[in-house]
Amino acid sequence: MLADGFTVEWAQVTTSPHSVADATNALNGTGGFTVLNRATQFVNFVDFNDASVPFAGADPMFAVRVSGFITLGGGNYSFLSIHDDGIRISVGGETVVLYDADTPTRADDSAIFALTAGVYRFEAISWEQG
Repeated sequence: MLADGFTVEWAQVTTSPHSVADATNALNGTGGFTVLNRATQFVNFVDFNDASVPFAGADPMFAVRVSGFITLGGGNYSFLSIHDDGIRISVGGETVVLYDADTPTRADDSAIFALTAGVYRFEAISWEQG
């Protein structure tokens, strides 16, 4: 059964990630990344100001993947991300937001997508380079 909600995977590493590929390697502990700390949570809402979020308030080097399913009614959608360092957001297997480089805090909005009603796989991968 598919349910709304997200699995959040965190990997604190010894080397700064600088791209989506680096973040993926950091999460997997491959590509030269050594994992210092790892945490996985299932949540219905992600609040990065919440002190229960791993590494909240710190400035370490880490990668994070948020994945799960979202239920959408039919209509036109755009996807907004506010991120510090890069991000990739995919909905239904299609990349809707991609900023594949380090950056100070910025907002990126996707194009408008016409989606039919249904359950869509959601994934966001991002990183903090310290």
